[in-house]
Amino acid sequence: MASLRTKLVVQKISEIIRNPGNNESVCMGKILREAGYSKQTSLKPKLVTETNGYKVEMAKLLPDLTIVNKHVELLNAYKLKTTHIDKRLSDKEIKEVVEGLPDCKVRDIVRNKNSGSAVCRYWVPDCMTRLSALDMMYKTKGYYHLYKQSANNPVEVRLINYADSKHST
Repeated sequence: MASLRTKLVVQKISEIIRNPGNNESVCMGKILREAGYSKQTSLKPKLVTETNGYKVEMAKLLPDLTIVNKHVELLNAYKLKTTHIDKRLSDKEIKEVVEGLPDCKVRDIVRNKNSGSAVCRYWVPDCMTRLSALDMMYKTKGYYHLYKQSANNPVEVRLINYADSKHST
């Protein structure tokens, strides 16, 4: 069961999420202090965010299915690009060129009589958004720490001087 202060913290986070017009960055420590937690606790937010009560309240605010659906959307993100192409090419030729690129799809082709080119707008994978989504997923799943070199594991280093081996034969 979450404490009243924990519920206030989640409520404040909910207000921040639901108010996208407010670009103000708010640190977790400030939210904790506003909810009535001590300064000492606000300096170590994990004392609150790792409790079962907090996790239950956050699950109510952001159900896993909502998060997963948004994450899938980010993993499949596209952005609209525009390019000018010689207008002597037919729409079919332009479409073949653009859609010949990996995972690209033509949205429309606009021809202006006063211009020497056609404007083609097309969808391309938004690689930065996809990369950020993958990074977030790997962090959430804890995959990064699996590949970290532990300080306790010995590392064998062999130095080979090929110049010396050529002269010794």
